[in-house]
Amino acid sequence: MKACRRKYIEWGAAGIGALALFLFFFRILPYHLFHREQTQLFLLATELLAGYLRHPAALARLSGDFLTQFFYYEGGGPAIMAVVLLLWGVVVFRLLVPYMGRWAWVPTVLAVAWEAGRQCGLNYPLSGTIALTGIGGVLLLCRSCMRRSWKSGLPVSILAVLSGYWLFGCGDWSSRWYNMPDLGREYLLALDSEMYFGRSEKVRKLLAE
Repeated sequence: MKACRRKYIEWGAAGIGALALFLFFFRILPYHLFHREQTQLFLLATELLAGYLRHPAALARLSGDFLTQFFYYEGGGPAIMAVVLLLWGVVVFRLLVPYMGRWAWVPTVLAVAWEAGRQCGLNYPLSGTIALTGIGGVLLLCRSCMRRSWKSGLPVSILAVLSGYWLFGCGDWSSRWYNMPDLGREYLLALDSEMYFGRSEKVRKLLAE
């Protein structure tokens, strides 16, 4: 009963966190996400899709670029960002909870906040967060296999690590390792986007504010 109650608390807290992330990107940085979609082109063409398979982090890059195109829709970008960051938090928590117990929430919240901050930059791709989540998932799989049996778990873990590197790489570290919300830049992106759509009333409102 106690364990069941703790599960409800954990998922309730995760739901509140996901809602907070959605509202943050929906209310604070919506044009930031729209701009990222506008500067990226994703096509379902055989040659382009095959290009992903020729480099490490194939699945992370493919899924990240595919999902970024939905940043075009109002609420689409914030919803995707909330789900991806929630999955990242779940993986971090599962990795740490056997060693830290309930205190695993502290580094989990910090990890999600740090990754959300990185997503505030214009150059940090969504695939960066997906890659870290995938790496964490691979580590969870390896730990589970090793706990069952060293003899069978070791070769499975080696195969999982090699496959994980090809699917998710080792994270995106070419961008800044941290970012902060830039509200001035968001304001300029808002003006640019609304002028692009010809919404003169919205532009006048933004200028008045």
